Amino acid sequence: MKSPRRLMFMMHPLKRIRADNLFFGAVFLFGAVLGYIAGALVSDNQHVELSDYLLSYSRVASAGYPASATGVAFAYFRLPVAVCLVSFAAFGIWLIPVLVAGQGFLLAFSIRCFTEALGRGGALLSLVSMGIRCLFVLPCVFYLSGRGLKEIMYRRKDLHVRERAERPPVYPLLICFVVLLIGCILDATFSPRLFTLILNHHF
Repeated sequence: MKSPRRLMFMMHPLKRIRADNLFFGAVFLFGAVLGYIAGALVSDNQHVELSDYLLSYSRVASAGYPASATGVAFAYFRLPVAVCLVSFAAFGIWLIPVLVAGQGFLLAFSIRCFTEALGRGGALLSLVSMGIRCLFVLPCVFYLSGRGLKEIMYRRKDLHVRERAERPPVYPLLICFVVLLIGCILDATFSPRLFTLILNHHF
């Protein structure tokens, strides 16, 4: 039977991960609120142009046109890779929250624009085009963001302190890569079918 001290030691990283997720979740939500407000500033003429573009894109996707593997991979990996790269710079301690807030801003802004342009069907199209991706990308981004801040703080410590400090493990990076790869495959497989279903029922 494991001692209480041992159990507390094992739970300590989980508590830190939970705290990181709460912090970056709040940052993401802040960006989403700003994006939703900004979406109201789009003019009616721009909504018309956006609706034409979205319907054209959705019809191409629903027709079974094969999505570019490079394009899907870029959509999934761009933000996680950006967070990892920024974590190597000292200013990353400020830029990482900005990247997370920016993702929330773009997501909420897009959903509001889709909804204003196409109504309920536009909201569903936006969820298909971005919702599936967010289910896989956001958990990885929140973890990598917290890890990136820890890496920055680790490198800012003195050498003798750094030797005793706990550095984030490496294996979760591989888990994030696998999760994102699975998301790419599922998105490329099921998104065209979902586009077809929505177009048939709402347009």
